[in-house]
Amino acid sequence: MTATPWKDYEPDEGTVTFKPQETSAVIRVKIVKKPPEEVRDEVFGIVLKSITPEGAKLSKKSMQIVNIITDQEKKKKEDMYL
Repeated sequence: MTATPWKDYEPDEGTVTFKPQETSAVIRVKIVKKPPEEVRDEVFGIVLKSITPEGAKLSKKSMQIVNIITDQEKKKKEDMYL
């Protein structure tokens, strides 16, 4: 199922800056809390665009898919203590 902005995650935009020779960065996305009994299985994408300076490039992976899922093992442990 496709995640819905503001219902499943807080959408945002900004700039990711890479220093020379850097090949990765962390992008934080706030996930909206849901009731513990609600099982989650949603996805959304993060797209990198407007690459500068001229001549800079990304690999073929300018989009990253993010999965929001229920941690079933954690849920089982929590359910044991209810």
